[in-house]
Amino acid sequence: MPSNEELLRKIDTNSLAGGGLLSSEQSKKFFQMTFDATEFSKLHRKEQRRAKTGEIDKISIGGRLLRKKVENVDDNYRAGITTGKVEYSTVPVRLPWELTEETLRENIEGESFEDTVMKMMTTQVGVDLEDLHFNGDTSSADDFLKINDGWVKQAKAGTHVLNLTADAKYNKTKRHHHKIMPAKKRPHGKEGSRHGNLYKMRMY
Repeated sequence: MPSNEELLRKIDTNSLAGGGLLSSEQSKKFFQMTFDATEFSKLHRKEQRRAKTGEIDKISIGGRLLRKKVENVDDNYRAGITTGKVEYSTVPVRLPWELTEETLRENIEGESFEDTVMKMMTTQVGVDLEDLHFNGDTSSADDFLKINDGWVKQAKAGTHVLNLTADAKYNKTKRHHHKIMPAKKRPHGKEGSRHGNLYKMRMY
């Protein structure tokens, strides 16, 4: 079975008959390599879709659903689910590169040079996407940042905003954040260090 690098090397960038798009197998391998290149990409949900625009279904069951059992008693408690949809609209991006024949012949990597370059490029795609996820801003003058709006800009535009006074105490602020977070995302158990508790409050 061919490796990820071997599949991607089969791409003929001179042929634009297919619009320059990767085949289905090449696309899956490319994204696998890209997501594996960055730690954060392993922590959030990813969906591969054929359509450029559409909706993704969401489902959640919450947390702390268990209740104490009492023999022969039905208190009419039933756990439920919450459903929703997320609309998406993709933006095409590109990372073209070119190697000269001289570079291929005379390099310190030898025959593994193409594999090395491929790994470096796919890793950089992962790093760039992670950067764009957070910092993208379509109003920016930067050619990279203006590709798409990132989570930071979207969060400022449409999430809960807490304005603190200059003398607000950390513990009071922490308790407030803990209270307004969905139960499933709250850190439970014994409190640790200041930074440890902040780390536990995952993005939602």
